[in-house]
Amino acid sequence: RHKGPYGGGILSPPPLIRTCRYCTKQSKRWDTEGSCTTSPFETMTESKSNSNSRRGNVFVLLLLISIIAHGVLFSARSVQSSVGNSSTNRWYTEAKVPSNVDGNGDVGDEEYQPQLRQRADQTEEEAPAEEQLPHWRLATDCSSYSLDCFAQAQRDHKYLPYPFSPSLRKDIEVRSPNNNTVAFQQQMEWSVETFDHISEKWINQLVRENSHVPVEERNYIYPPKVPQDQIDACLDLTIRQNKTTLEQLDVLFSKDSPIVVPEPDTNMIAFTISDYSYVRDMLHEIFQMMDETVGFSSKHFFLVAIDQKSVELACQHGYPVVMWKADEGNLKDAVANTKIIVSYELVMRGFDFFFTEMDVWWIRSPKENLVEFQKRHDDEEHDEKHLYLSGHQNNPHAPNIGVYAVKADKYTEEYFKIVIDVLKQKPETHDQWIMAEVYRLFQHTYDNQEYKLGGTFKPDGPPETPSVQNPFKAKYFPPHEVVADEWPMPTHATLAIHTLNSTPLQMPHGKKMVAKELGVYHGFRSNPSSQEVGPNAAGYYERSGQYRKYIMLDTSTRTNMYSNVQPGRYHDKMTTQWTMALLIALARKTDRILVLPQVFQADMDAGTYFSWPMMDYSKVSEMVDFRETNFVSNRRAWKHDGGGWPFESVVTTALFDANDPEEKISIYTQVTQRSEILSKKAWRGTIHDSFFLDAWVCSLLTMPELESAELLLVNPDRNMIWGNLWSMIRRLSRHNEYFAEDEDKRKDTPPPVGWMELELKEIYDMLGWCWNTAYRHSASKTAASDSCYGKGGPPE
Repeated sequence: RHKGPYGGGILSPPPLIRTCRYCTKQSKRWDTEGSCTTSPFETMTESKSNSNSRRGNVFVLLLLISIIAHGVLFSARSVQSSVGNSSTNRWYTEAKVPSNVDGNGDVGDEEYQPQLRQRADQTEEEAPAEEQLPHWRLATDCSSYSLDCFAQAQRDHKYLPYPFSPSLRKDIEVRSPNNNTVAFQQQMEWSVETFDHISEKWINQLVRENSHVPVEERNYIYPPKVPQDQIDACLDLTIRQNKTTLEQLDVLFSKDSPIVVPEPDTNMIAFTISDYSYVRDMLHEIFQMMDETVGFSSKHFFLVAIDQKSVELACQHGYPVVMWKADEGNLKDAVANTKIIVSYELVMRGFDFFFTEMDVWWIRSPKENLVEFQKRHDDEEHDEKHLYLSGHQNNPHAPNIGVYAVKADKYTEEYFKIVIDVLKQKPETHDQWIMAEVYRLFQHTYDNQEYKLGGTFKPDGPPETPSVQNPFKAKYFPPHEVVADEWPMPTHATLAIHTLNSTPLQMPHGKKMVAKELGVYHGFRSNPSSQEVGPNAAGYYERSGQYRKYIMLDTSTRTNMYSNVQPGRYHDKMTTQWTMALLIALARKTDRILVLPQVFQADMDAGTYFSWPMMDYSKVSEMVDFRETNFVSNRRAWKHDGGGWPFESVVTTALFDANDPEEKISIYTQVTQRSEILSKKAWRGTIHDSFFLDAWVCSLLTMPELESAELLLVNPDRNMIWGNLWSMIRRLSRHNEYFAEDEDKRKDTPPPVGWMELELKEIYDMLGWCWNTAYRHSASKTAASDSCYGKGGPPE
């Protein structure tokens, strides 16, 4: 019993201890001894007076019984929880008594007592604020495929809420707080400025010219080129001396000074074939992947290029290459004939070999499999020892000729010779069908079963079935080791992903994007000879310093997700189109890499969709560099020395309609270093609508922290509302009409249009859209054939 703030003679409840859970470094409410102090807006208790002491004592007696019962239950729960996870309840055991409590435990009348969370029916406790991660970490910790990840993270209270909530903005913009309110504390933590015009300093930043240097030149550091004499020797062999492909192979495997030799563990050489659609951004990737993952360095692996641009690029960097000349200008025939004829020529030269296409991404080495395959040839008990095929994930018995290994002997010599003969008779037939049918002929003959070539042969149906003298049975990679499918599903057994397409040899962009979203894309590194990430690393994933500059959409719903079902833009394609254009314009203005957002749509198959199947950004790809949606959740893209943090420095910003009716817009910006908030700043403006975007961008460009920030999170909230967007569209339309007229017919002054609005319109006009197929497949079912790249139509 002791006296307390409830009045004389009344038994007051003992003061609740002050927990550090409610005290953070950002709030700056720490006393001089490092203990938490109580703030008026943080105390949570009730104070009631009762002059009737008898009724009060009965009430208190019942209260004490309840406290004791809950205390026993709470203690049992705490002990049980601490055994399983001591960190879960750390904010209970580290609680401290407020500094304004005297030796008798009395608290001043003006102070309240904070409430501990002691609900017996609550099984999941919220993490203390100082241990929670910033809201954007949810996008880096959960990929677009992991729907359960988001729910579990929210259940665990692992992440802080979106920092610019409506209530916070109202506290800062509208309310007239006194020093005992939450609004007052909010205003004390924020630096708030008002403006009624855009200053000259801001304008100077805004009108600076955008970079005209192509993305490849300004955004990447490629492995060094070889000396000019080496380049000339390569070009002489492949182009200038007009040698045939077979003559080039003779030089490549010259006995006196061979350029390519068998890999010692497998006794195989390896090759791939490609045109410039893959080589332009995957040349270094394929050679690094083959060296670092597969185990075939450039001494054991070569490229068969089917166009001159690919040859020239390979020669500049010293990669072994030969040029296929027989079918120049015909991609289908070039790929089919090259694969089969080069395979036959290698067998005739006595080389065991391993073939892998450019759209096969290896995540583990198959060398152990290849060594075991080679050993079979020395064991008479094994019959699957001549040809090593891969199947399809949905049909393990259907050969996939994107990956195969070959033992050079009379069996495979006859096999490839028959394939070539059939290909000559039926040149319009898909090469995979020919190779598969001829193999089935060999297999049935081996089993003493009759077989006739059949199926889709063009022109004029199947050819006459040849006789086989050296039949055999092939060995297969299991369907979950080499995963070949339009919708590949990796498992712990997976060695490689082969992204297929409904139309063979098409959609290189779509195949790359599927591989990237799945996290199997290798991504070249600037310094392949070193495992250290230097200050000038500028590869695809591995980047450092000035090259780690990204931009993402940020909303209160979810970081890097655009929702089509929000009020103000419900199922509206126009708002989607302008929002995507704005993100690209912001990326261009701030010279950052845009991580493509996912889109939530509920029209057909409710779910999240990637934006690259709906948006054709091919015409702006030289202005802005892009990354797949799951780029930020791929740990290969995280900062290598970030201690588990994908991005250490982040600027979060948003543009809103103002709450104060006397103002028009509000801009909020927060700068963080990991979980630590470095600054909070807000602007409130009364400028003309035309310059809202200008003011927002200017507020960013003049921030010193922006230049070094790895990630910029942007929320164009007010511009994603149809009514506001339509006002801008009408201004731009009137502006275009004004300048379309003859100068002598113009009656009025041109309507005001902002600088960023004009840049936004420029980007908007360059984008294409595939709305007929945009929502055909949600994220988990997106295939290469869904890509809109290079085939989009006008906006709707």
